[in-house]
Amino acid sequence: MKIRTKIALSVIIASVLLNFIFTYNLINEEREKEYNRLNHKIDYTNQLMAFITSDPLWQIDLENIKLNLESFYQDTEIVLIRIHDQIGVIDFQFGDTKSEDPDQFIVTEVDVKKDESILGKIHVTYTKAVIENRLDFIRNRMIYLTLILLVINSVIIFFISRLFLNPIEKVVNGLNRIDGGDYQYRLNLKTRDEFKDIEFYFNNMVKNIQNEIIFRKQKERELKESEKKYRGIFESTLEGIFQIDDNGRFITINTAFARIFGYKTAADLLAQHKNISTVLEFSSFHEIYQIIEFSEKQHIKDVEIITHKSDGIEMNLMLNMHPLTNEENQALFYQGIIEDITIKKRNQQLRIDKEAAEKANQAKSEFLANMSHEIRTPLNAILGFSEILESVIENQEQKQYLDSISASGKTLLTLINDILDLSKIEAGKLELQYNTMRISNVSEELRTVFALKAESKGIKLIIETSPDLPESIVFDEIRLRQILLNIMGNAVKFTQQGYVKLSIQGNIKQNQPEMVDIYIAVEDTGIGIPADQQESIFQSFTQQKGQSYQQFGGTGLGLAITRRLVNMMNGEISVESHVGVGSVFTLIFKGVKITHFEDKPLKKDQKVQAGIIQFEVKDVLVVDDVDTNRQLIKSFLAKYHFNISEACNGKEAIAGIKEHKPDIIFMDLKMPIMDGFEAIKQIKANEQWKSIPVIAVSASVMNQDSNDVIALGFDHFLHKPLRLNELLNVLKEYIPHEEIGKQDKPYSIYAQLVTDQNYPYLDKMISFLKKDCQEEWKSLKGKLHFQKINIFAQKIKKFSEKYQFALCQDWADKLLLNIKTFNVEQINLLLDQFPGLGEVIEEAGKEYERRK
Repeated sequence: MKIRTKIALSVIIASVLLNFIFTYNLINEEREKEYNRLNHKIDYTNQLMAFITSDPLWQIDLENIKLNLESFYQDTEIVLIRIHDQIGVIDFQFGDTKSEDPDQFIVTEVDVKKDESILGKIHVTYTKAVIENRLDFIRNRMIYLTLILLVINSVIIFFISRLFLNPIEKVVNGLNRIDGGDYQYRLNLKTRDEFKDIEFYFNNMVKNIQNEIIFRKQKERELKESEKKYRGIFESTLEGIFQIDDNGRFITINTAFARIFGYKTAADLLAQHKNISTVLEFSSFHEIYQIIEFSEKQHIKDVEIITHKSDGIEMNLMLNMHPLTNEENQALFYQGIIEDITIKKRNQQLRIDKEAAEKANQAKSEFLANMSHEIRTPLNAILGFSEILESVIENQEQKQYLDSISASGKTLLTLINDILDLSKIEAGKLELQYNTMRISNVSEELRTVFALKAESKGIKLIIETSPDLPESIVFDEIRLRQILLNIMGNAVKFTQQGYVKLSIQGNIKQNQPEMVDIYIAVEDTGIGIPADQQESIFQSFTQQKGQSYQQFGGTGLGLAITRRLVNMMNGEISVESHVGVGSVFTLIFKGVKITHFEDKPLKKDQKVQAGIIQFEVKDVLVVDDVDTNRQLIKSFLAKYHFNISEACNGKEAIAGIKEHKPDIIFMDLKMPIMDGFEAIKQIKANEQWKSIPVIAVSASVMNQDSNDVIALGFDHFLHKPLRLNELLNVLKEYIPHEEIGKQDKPYSIYAQLVTDQNYPYLDKMISFLKKDCQEEWKSLKGKLHFQKINIFAQKIKKFSEKYQFALCQDWADKLLLNIKTFNVEQINLLLDQFPGLGEVIEEAGKEYERRK
C-alpha cells in the first residue's frame, strides 16, 4: 500500500473515529442532562399536585380536583394522571392507562396528605418521547457533520500529496539508483523547505560513500600494518583510545574505551554501538562534526562531555580528537582519547560548594554582627532611658505605658539574642566552657526564677534532685542553665493549672565511678503538643500550630537553640506529650565527669538600689560615637556626682586623657576615625595610662566574645543595651564607695493593709471578696469580655474606696488601666490574682490583731 493511500485512510478513519467519539459523548451527556431535568420536574410536579389536591380531597371536592389535575395534564410530557382516595369515594384519571411501557414511560406515585394523614394517592405517568426526539435530532446533525468532514479531508489529502508526497517519491527514486550503484546521481528537489536539507544530506551521503570506497581500497593495507604495529600500546593504556571515520563510525577502540562505558571488552561495546555519536549520546555525528569545524585545525582539545555508562550511571568525560590527513591535507579518519574525569569533577565541585558555603556563612555572620550592633544601639537608649524614667514618673497610667515600652524592648532583645545564639551554633563559633559546677545551684536558681510566676498563675512548682546525684561535675553551667530556662519557661508559660516539675537524677556506673549519666526531666500539666508536631517544634522559627501568639508570644527559636546546644554537649533531648494532659521533656547526658568542688565565694551581680550607695567623686570619661548612648550613661550616673567628660571616638578620647587623666573610662568598640580596639592599644601601651580601668561597652556580640575583648586589654565588658544595675556593679569594683540606708529587717507585706479606720469593716470586705464576687469572677476568668470586666473592676474599686482598703483599690485601678490599654496578658494575670486578695486581707487582719 502506498503512502498516499495510507495517509488518506488514516485521515479519514481518524476523522470518523473522533467524530463518533464526540457524538457518543455528546449524546450521553445530553441524555443524562435531559433525564436529570425530567427527574427534577417529576419531583416538583408530583409534590405540587399533592399539595394542590390535598384540601379538595379532604373536602371531597371533585370539581376542584378535576380542574387542578386537568391543568397538569396539559403538560406534553404527562400521559396519565390517576387519583383515588383511601375510602373509595374518588377514583378517576386523565389519559391512556395502557401507556406504562418502562422503556418509553416513567410511572410515579405520590401520597396526598393532610396533617400527616394520607388521604389518597396520585399516579402520574411521564413519557420519554421528548428526550428521544432530542437525541435523534443530535444524531442526524452529527451524520451531516461527518459527511462534511469527509469532504474537507479529501481536499486536505489532495494538497498533502502535492506538497509532500511528490518530493518523497523523488527521494525514493534516488535511493533506488544509489542502491543500483549509480554514485554519480545527484538529487534536485525544487523546494525551499526542509526537503532542501534532505537534498543536501542525500548528496553529501553519496559523496561520502564514494570517498569511503576509494579510501578503503587505498588504505586498507596501511591500516592493517599500522594496527599491528601499535596494538600493544593501544591496548595497554588506561585512557580510552578510538578511531572513527568522517561519519563517526568506529574503526577501532581499545579495551579501556569499552571499560569506561561499562563494557568488559571492545567487542561488547561495538555490538551495541556502531557510531561514536550514540555512545557519547549525540543525536548524530553531525553535532560532533560541528564541534570539529569550529575548532582550530579541526582539533577537539579538552572538551568536557556528560554521558552515561551502559548501566545508566552519569559520568563526565574529557574528549580530545584530531584528524589524520593525507598529502592533500584531507581528513582520512579521526582518532582521539577519552578520559573519565567524573571523580575529578565531583571533587572540584565539592571544593566550589565548600568555598561558597563558607563565604555564605561568613556573609551571614557579618550581617548578623552588623544587625546586632545597629539594633542594640537604639535598644540601649530605649531600655536605658525607660529604666531612668521608672524612678521619675509617678502617674500610674504613664508607668503602664513605660512598662509596655520596656517589655517590648526586652522582647526584641530576646529575639536578637536567640538569633545570634543560633547563628553562632550554625557557624561553629559557639564554644562550650566546661568548669566545675554544682547542679544544685542551678536547680535552686531555677526555683527562684520561676517561683513568683508559678505562684501568680496558681500552679505548683516542684524541684526534685536525686540523692544519687554527685555533689559536683565538670560541665558548661551557663549553657545548662540556658537549656533549662528555655524548657521550664515554656512549661510555666503553657501550664494554666496543675504543676511544673523539674527532676534531676544521676546514675554512676560501677565500672566507671568517676563518670555519671545525668537524666533531667521537665514535666508539666499544660496544653500539650499534638503528636504530628512534636518534631517540628525543635525547628527554627516554628511554633505549635493553632497556638495563640497574643496569649503565649515567643520567637520559635528557644527549642531550636536548646536541641542544638544539647547535641553540642553530646546529649539527647526528647519529648512525650498528649494534648490537654501535658508534656515531658527529657534530657540525657552520658559520661559526665565527676569532680570535687572547692567552695569559693561566688561573684554575683546584686541588684543595686539607687540611694543606698555613695561613690567618691571621680572623673569619668564616656567614649561613644552615638550621642544618646553617652547621654544614657550620664543620666544613669547623674545622682552620684561624678565629673563626666565625653568623646565621640578613640582619637578624641586619647586627646581627653592627655588633657585630663580620668579615673575610669567607658568606651564603645565600633567608632569612626579611631575605634575602641586601636584606642585600647594606645592607652595600655602608655605607662601613665595603663592603670586606668577601661570598660568596653558595645552592641557587637557576634564577632567579639567578652573574654576575647578583655584579652585585648579592656578591664571589663558590658553588653548593650546597658542596664543601671550592671553599670553600678562595675563601678563598685573600681571606685571607692559606701553603702547606706540598708534595712536590717524585711518590711512586712501585711503592714498598713488593715488600719484602725478599716478594721471595723474587715469581715464585710472579706465576705465581699470571697463570697459575693466569686460567681461573677468565675464567669469572667479566661474570657476577654472587656465591658463586663470593666464593670467588675469598678464594683471592686467603689467598695474598696467606701471601706478604705487600699490594696483592693490599687488592684482595681491596675485592672481598669490595663483594660484601657488592652493589655490582655496583664488583664488575665490580675484576674488570676483576684482570689488571693481575700486571703491577703484576712492575713493582714490577723497580723493587725496580733499587733494590738
